[in-house]
Amino acid sequence: LFPGNHDFYMRLAVVATLVSLLSSFLLISSLVAVSHRASNNREHTAASFEKFKVRTADIWREMNERAPRLRRQ
Repeated sequence: LFPGNHDFYMRLAVVATLVSLLSSFLLISSLVAVSHRASNNREHTAASFEKFKVRTADIWREMNERAPRLRRQ
């Protein structure tokens, strides 16, 4: 099929296969790292939002507790 040295084409095929496997591995590992980082960011965002809700509820409670005293004065 190909004119020339058969060993050269075999080596070329092996090298091409190895490069393809390596690039696939790198792509998959980078996708896993990105999805892991995204899930960590989601957890952090959810925790921050919970803290924000608790703090807002505290401020609202303080305002409601102080309001009658201000009206009485």
